[in-house]
Amino acid sequence: MLRFPVLAVLSAIIIIPFQVNAELTYDTLDLGNGVSLELVLIPAGTFPMGASAEDCAAMDAWQRGFQCPQHQVTLTKPYWMGVYEVTQAQYAAMMPTSVPSYSEEIGPDYPAYQISPAQASGFCRKLSRQVGRAVRLPTDAEWEHACRAGTTTRHFWGDQSNQYCTYTWARACPRNGTFQKVGTKPANPWGLFDINGNVWEYSADNAYSYTADSQIDPYFYDGGITSIVRGGGIPDYETWQTSYSRITIQSVAGYDHGFRVVVNYDGTGIQDKKIGLHKDETNSISCFPNPFNPSTTIAISNQQPASPSASRGGAAVNPVVKIYNENGRLIETLNAMGSRNAVYTWNAADCPSGIYFAKTVVGGRMVSARLLLIK
Repeated sequence: MLRFPVLAVLSAIIIIPFQVNAELTYDTLDLGNGVSLELVLIPAGTFPMGASAEDCAAMDAWQRGFQCPQHQVTLTKPYWMGVYEVTQAQYAAMMPTSVPSYSEEIGPDYPAYQISPAQASGFCRKLSRQVGRAVRLPTDAEWEHACRAGTTTRHFWGDQSNQYCTYTWARACPRNGTFQKVGTKPANPWGLFDINGNVWEYSADNAYSYTADSQIDPYFYDGGITSIVRGGGIPDYETWQTSYSRITIQSVAGYDHGFRVVVNYDGTGIQDKKIGLHKDETNSISCFPNPFNPSTTIAISNQQPASPSASRGGAAVNPVVKIYNENGRLIETLNAMGSRNAVYTWNAADCPSGIYFAKTVVGGRMVSARLLLIK
């Protein structure tokens, strides 16, 4: 798939009001059998989340309930995000026993659709185990930050509603109402294709309402049965193709529901110098989701495989992670999912709600993370 598709000019010159950043940093996940998933690095930063006061005033009460008021959000860490919506080929590679019965547009480069939040999360968990990295759904804030790509306008291309068919697949656009191959419209400035249109994309948050308060790294999870979808889909008009478009749904597989993934950035990799980031030599634990119910994925960043053990086969040994409750009682000891992947899963289905701590020793130093289980 081309990263910079060519626009066919028929009778007029189309002026694109932004440029895709030439210094974007990419990575790739290997899904096996010749299938891969491309990622682009999204920088940390502060952005206006939600609709502007002017746009809010023009909405009905139902729309305002999802998208207003606008408020300032700061994300303190960069993260990798899927360049494309997860395709049918990628989904089948990880979830061969739960492929939807697609009713139309079937092909490896079409987006996976008719996907439930549970299926999307299952894809992420399975891919995490395979690649040894924390793969997950984006938070609601991460999704909008990535979609805006440093812009403050209604759309990432500006406020011009009459241009949205240039950048998105939606109801009023040519080839009306049918899913399209990913990556066939221009990307946003941070290299994300189809961030508006084609399929609605899940975020990791449960349903919640905005306030005017500024927030840092927001994430809302209450164990409920609601989900948030983002970006608009094929059946939708321009109203739902904005950077702030969001609705809440019951956690079921909607016809035009799909997803794209996020991978935690651990500060390592040959790409660091290209974006001015400094490698963090300190091991740390990251957990997602957190808060959670009932399972969370735990990853140790910058963990190097241990020297070969004396065990059969000489496999490298990762440290165990121990889970303690807030009274200091040992609850469970976790082993890594693979001999060379410092990624762990804790299923707390039998534990009560409360605060827990994940602890391990790496290089002679204790590292820990605070977990919140909400049932």
